[in-house]
Amino acid sequence: MENSNIKAKYAWYCDEDIEYDEYSKFENISDLIHYKLPPNYSRNIKYNFGDLVSFSDYRDTGTYIIGKEGKLIANPDYSDSGYLTIPYEITQYLDNAVEKYSDCEPMFIDLRYDDKFIMNNINTKSCNVSKKWKFCWCDNADLYVDFPNGKKHCFDFNKNSAYTIKKWYEGSQKEQTKLKLYYEIKDGKFDEFNKKYKNDIPNIPKTWSYQQGSGGGGHKHRYNNLTYNGPTENKEKVINIIKKFYNGFTYTLTEA
Repeated sequence: MENSNIKAKYAWYCDEDIEYDEYSKFENISDLIHYKLPPNYSRNIKYNFGDLVSFSDYRDTGTYIIGKEGKLIANPDYSDSGYLTIPYEITQYLDNAVEKYSDCEPMFIDLRYDDKFIMNNINTKSCNVSKKWKFCWCDNADLYVDFPNGKKHCFDFNKNSAYTIKKWYEGSQKEQTKLKLYYEIKDGKFDEFNKKYKNDIPNIPKTWSYQQGSGGGGHKHRYNNLTYNGPTENKEKVINIIKKFYNGFTYTLTEA
């Protein structure tokens, strides 16, 4: 296990004279050290496991993470927009990956099931996560979980625990129902809705989930399409919750 208490840093920043066709061939930090660097660029590159090397000044499109024995691991960029992702190839050797990279502003970090973030924020005294689940932390308070049955789901880690994640997983293995909701609020109803609720989403069972679809609006106007899905055994309960929530407002609820 590597030392998670040593915070990761950018050990070397980009130089415009090193093109992609060249740095993409680097497999180890030693390849950079022995590269014919431009004048005034130091070869004395000090680094620790997990530090970063940046070959691009646009976000982290050309960033590499330094792995075991100096191996350079390319940023896998789960965002597809040039943001930093720390892959499991690195974090499998860390027990506190979120803290280690807290100064580097990554968007995604793959986590071990026993990472301190999971232990301190997701596990409870009565329920722990499974070793078979795969976790990915996201900087917008999301925790992505891949389950053994091929199901994937995103959980708000400020509002969920190992227990609720387990209940969702168990529910995902049961017969499923999908509901489609369209709602529109405008003019006086817009003010009424915002005064009544803090958000657009009713409190549905943890075994159910929803996905945002197309939506929009303007001044005192909002519309949205949402898809709810979850175990059929809770269908009527969810329908009643949604109907009660949007009662008095314009909405359409159908079973997909």
